[in-house]
Formats: sequence, structure tokens, C-alpha cells
Amino acid sequence: MLKYLRRRVGLTQSDLGLAVGYSEAQISRLEHNHRLPEWSILEARFVPALGLDTEPDLAERLLALARQTH
Repeated sequence: MLKYLRRRVGLTQSDLGLAVGYSEAQISRLEHNHRLPEWSILEARFVPALGLDTEPDLAERLLALARQTH
């Protein structure tokens, strides 16, 4: 879902990484499920960077998926 949301707003992995303080490699690992996302970081950094603060349904879906992994 992260890859879809990133592409939806026209960001590269590098762009998103810069916006949230992650490397491009870390974003890639998240997108390929090789790294588990931290719910609190998703909420604080990724939701605004992906423009989801105006789309609560999508934001909640992303956060719900992150909660399921922990």
C-alpha cells in the first residue's frame, strides 16, 4: 500500500525518504515488506508526507495495516 500511496502523489522513494527522514533503501524495504513500519512514525511523518491528513480513510487503512504487523 505504501508504494501505491507514494506513487499516487508523484514521489520517488528518494523524495519520500527525504520527507520522512529515511533513506531510499529503507523506503524500499518498507514497500517490499522486508522491514516492519513503526505505527507512530507512519502517523507522524508518512501521513503528512503522503498528503493523507486530508484523507482520513486512507490514513487509517495505512495505520491499521501497520498495527497488524506488530
